[in-house]
Order: sequence, then C-alpha cells, then structure tokens
Amino acid sequence: MRHSARFLPLFFCSLLLFTTCFFSVALGDDDPSVAVVSVSSYDKLMEHAAVVGEIVGFPNAQQMIQLQIMQLTGGKPLVGLDQTKPMVVDVKLGQAQPYWIACLPITDFEGLLKSLPPPLAETEDVGDGVLLLKASESPLYAKAGKGWTYFTDQKEYLSTLPKDPASLAGDLPSKYVLAGRVNMQNVPKAKRSELIGFLELLSQLQLAGAAEAGSDMEAQQAMMKDNIARLSQWVDDTEDVTIGVAINGDEKTVHLDFSTTAVADTQTAKSYKRFQKGTSAHAGFLNVDAAVAGAVHLTGKPPEEEINYADKQEKVSQKQMTQAIDNADDLSDDQKDVAKASLGKLLNVMFDTIRSDSFQAGFAMMLNNKSSIVMGAQVSDGDAVESALKPMIEMASAQAGIPGPDWEAENHAFHRIHTWKNIPMPDDDAKDVFGDQLEVAIGVNAESIYLAVGGNGINDLKKVIDASAKASDEKMEPAEAVVHLGSIMQFAVEVDKKNGAMYLPIASMLEEKDAIRYGIQQIPNGIRARITMEQNILRAMPLMSMTFGAGLPDAN
Repeated sequence: MRHSARFLPLFFCSLLLFTTCFFSVALGDDDPSVAVVSVSSYDKLMEHAAVVGEIVGFPNAQQMIQLQIMQLTGGKPLVGLDQTKPMVVDVKLGQAQPYWIACLPITDFEGLLKSLPPPLAETEDVGDGVLLLKASESPLYAKAGKGWTYFTDQKEYLSTLPKDPASLAGDLPSKYVLAGRVNMQNVPKAKRSELIGFLELLSQLQLAGAAEAGSDMEAQQAMMKDNIARLSQWVDDTEDVTIGVAINGDEKTVHLDFSTTAVADTQTAKSYKRFQKGTSAHAGFLNVDAAVAGAVHLTGKPPEEEINYADKQEKVSQKQMTQAIDNADDLSDDQKDVAKASLGKLLNVMFDTIRSDSFQAGFAMMLNNKSSIVMGAQVSDGDAVESALKPMIEMASAQAGIPGPDWEAENHAFHRIHTWKNIPMPDDDAKDVFGDQLEVAIGVNAESIYLAVGGNGINDLKKVIDASAKASDEKMEPAEAVVHLGSIMQFAVEVDKKNGAMYLPIASMLEEKDAIRYGIQQIPNGIRARITMEQNILRAMPLMSMTFGAGLPDAN
C-alpha cells in the first residue's frame, strides 16, 4: 500500500512540470495524446441532473437547466449537437509544451451559432477552415470536422485533428460524469526522465535545509536516492492514472474514484497483487459501533524491491533512534539503555511485520460520554512487543510519578490484557469527551497487538477483539474506512457547549448512520480507491459549506 500511495501526487506534479515551460510552441506531425478529459453526453448529463436533484431535494433541477439553455438560445432548441456523444478534451504533448483540443459532438457548427444570441455567435474567419470566436475573453479557435467540432486556444493546434475523440475517452463516459486520465506510457521516456530530475532537484533542496538543521545527511541522502529510484520505477511501470466522479441513481450516492494501473508483469503490477479481497483477523474494527473506523489487509509477501527498501529503512531508523536517545538530556544512562533496547526491539518487530506474508491493521473511534480510540495490528512477534513495552512503560510511569499498569489484569479471547484504570482527566473539555477518568488497555498475543485509550477503553478493546473473531471468515476489500458524519455531528452538538447550537441544523439533516465511505479495490494490474458520499450528506453539504466555510469559531 505504501508503494503506490507514495506516488499518487505524480499526476499533479507532471502537469506542473509540463505547464511551466514557456518556450515557443513547436508542433510535431504525431504529437502523442498524454491525457484525456471526458464529460458525459448531453442526454446523460440531463439524466444525472434529475438524479442529483432528487438526491438533494430539488426535483426540478433538470427542467431548470433546460430552461437556462432555452433562455441562452432565445427560446430556440439546441441545433447541431449530438446529444448522445460525450465531450472530450485531448491533451497532447508538443515538442516544447503540452496543448489541448476540446472535441464537442457538434455536427452543424454554423447552425449552432445561429441559435445563439448575436454577441455569442460573432466569429472571424482566420483561414484554413478555422474560426475565431470573438465573444471569448481569451483567444478561442474552432474548426468543424466530421461529426465533431474542435476548439483550442491557438490556431496552429487545429492543423491536425483527433481522428476519433470517442475512442480517446474509452470507457470514461460510461463510468463517470466527469473524468480525466493520464496515459503515462504515451509520455516519452525523455520527458519522464525530466520529471524525475525535477523532483530529484526538489529533494536536494530539501536535503540542504535538513543539513542546516543538523540532520544525518548520509542517511537522508541514501533514503532520498532510494525514494527517487522507486518513484522512477513507478513512473516507468505505470500504464495510466484516472480520476472520475460518478452518480449512482439507485443508491442515491456520489463517488469519487482514483485508479492507477501498471504495465502487465512489471514490478509495480506485481505489487498491486497484494490488494486482494479476502479475510482478516482485524476486520472487527468495521463491525463495532464506531463513529470512525477503518481496516486494511495486504495478502502475500511484498516484492523483493519492497523488502530491500524496508531493510534499508530499518537501518536508518535504528540509527536515528539511537542518536535521538543519546541526545536526550532528560534521561539517565540507565534510562537510555532501557529506551534503546525497547525501541530497538519494537523497530525490529515493525519491519519484520512489513516484510511478512501479510499485513493487517485497523482503528476505531467510539463517540459517547466515555469515548475511546482503539487501534490494532497483526505483528510478527507479539510476545516481543510485550516484552519491549513493559520496561518502557514502567520507566515512564516512574518518571511521571503515577502507578504502573496492572499487568495481565485479565485474559480475553486468547489475549493478555494489561490495564490502567482511574487515570484522572485534568482537562474539563476532555472530560466532556472521555469522562472524568481515563482507561488505557493493551491486548496482546503471539500474533496481534491492540491499544485502547478512553473513558471506556478496556471494554471497547474487548469489543473489537470479539468482533474481529466473529468477522474473521468474512471477506473484505483490502482497505475500508467509514466516517459516520451523522453521529459525529450529533456528538458535537451535545459536547460543544460553545458552538453546539451552530451544528444543530446540520445534525438535524443527518441520521446517525449517514456516512462517507472509503475503500480500495483491486482491478486488473492496478488498484482503485473510492470515496462515496451518501444522500443526506449530499443534501447537507451546502449548509456545511456555509457553516464551516469561514473557519471553525473555536479550535476545540
């Protein structure tokens, strides 16, 4: 998961790099299409408008849009627009810089112009079948073709027109209302190298700042080289990157997709094979009464490249940890020895887990008058984690002057439960969230570690363990998360004495289980991340925008 997520901003970085070139334009005979933007056909847009209107409680949205169009055309119907085809923007990479050609399914451009008011229809013939649209504030040129009309900001770009705009869009119009796709393999190798060189330069500048701050330059330099090499691999292996927005009329939801695929049999494609739907021993986080929850599981051993990278990171982390402890003035030599031994053991377990055949983890946040946060993960050696934590916690307790935990206070579902109880909560605002006293619980066995902090931490930890055992045979996506915005807003109304009244109108529009959901799914040679917003949240979004648009009135 870390391998792909690290490079998701590449899409935006590449656009930034390519669009910062200000040299004169040089067009090639066959400039590659490096990206495409797709907008649904007019008919589909009207269908989506009706669905969105129903979702947000404005059933006449489609009619209002059509009325606006009729007002624009002076009551005339749209002429010359094929209402069944999508609108497409073809982004090409010229010899000096990228340029775009918008392709609209207009079969009779002159007829369409005649249906518009005179100021909008004014044009100038600039030769070669190209018209300059004079109503546009910035230059906009148009040229009619077979079944399509093409628009761009410089006349020269229309010398060679896209042959089949619909095929450029591929499956995007059928999947999304609005979508964009970057075709990485169409970007010449030299341009990809320029991008990597640019990002390497930025990294070097960042390292220069780190050197002034006294960081370990040798370790930082090694990590930077590894990261650049991995980024370069991802760029070269990636087939495409897609972002799209879709509307589900049946479920009354809107979702945003981000997907990426790799060339088959490449290192990156192999890394995506770990994102399989399957069972997890930590799926219970998604099955408790939590306001916010998430779970992730990766199947199979990481690629050799990932393992080698983890080996290097472990060495750097161990070295940095040792230096940080040696520089800690508030620790005695004995305490430093304890900290080094314990943290060193924890780092060993963490990286062994990263290198193992599977990875599982989860979290949950319960909101009530005794709220709790519970986290847990599969580990390569839970007993080692336990033996590392004990001396660290005893030392911290002694330093703070508070009683240590009740080691092995109980056993629950094959987990040893270590607990702190009755920890005073000094902050009055925190008392509204967690209650008057705090509980901390650690649950551990040979393969798992759980941590809970909160007013009801011990019981909530056991709830998650029980729910995980019950759901251990159920298949889940490689990553799932949910934010129950309804319960969060209701909780905010109850506990925020200063601003709660401001949240009440939003909370009244939401039901307790109204949620924003996130998930990652495996697709052929790639992965797709999806954020889904449910109906009531969509209805409440304008009010949320107005309420929070000027910033929260109180940081709490």
